Amino acid sequence: ERARVSDAALDAVAAALAGEPAGIGGGALRDERLGRPVADVDVALPAEAVRGAARALGKAVRGPAFELSGEFGAWRVIGPDRAWQVDLAPLQGETIEDDLARRDFTVNAMARPLGGDADALIDPHGGARDLEDQRLRMVAPSAFDDDPLRVLRLARFVSELPLTPDEDTIDAAALRAVRIEDVAAERVFAELKRVIA
Repeated sequence: ERARVSDAALDAVAAALAGEPAGIGGGALRDERLGRPVADVDVALPAEAVRGAARALGKAVRGPAFELSGEFGAWRVIGPDRAWQVDLAPLQGETIEDDLARRDFTVNAMARPLGGDADALIDPHGGARDLEDQRLRMVAPSAFDDDPLRVLRLARFVSELPLTPDEDTIDAAALRAVRIEDVAAERVFAELKRVIA
């Protein structure tokens, strides 16, 4: 049976963010479709709403809400007993489709509207089909230019998930691998630690 994104997390998010044009996306939907347990939920919403939404959610669940990144404007809320966490981040672009176009891999470039039907899916890059075909495919070669750490994320996803990268993705990553030296050492270490684990 397919795992579902944590009902407790979704209920809390839906109540706290009622009326906000928010979408659930990223790894939560990927893992849900792969039947993996989901306790880490990503929510994208307009930048001006992130801080207030995070504080409202933290207050509603009586859990900590804190800023993850001043540079990117992301916040995290931890649920009761650390059973789940929600990361709230500003939309990258004007719409959810713009945001998804800036993701790393197609399987992470899916979303559904908050409070919408659990089967409703915004999937402009074919991530659901790639999951069915067990394929790991970049959204665009620029994904590795935007964040060179994604070269290591490719290796991590291959080690963690039942997915095989396509040749274009491997070639694009190989061409940009040298730029990993531009990435902060702690980010590289965190990815390598997960690959080894």
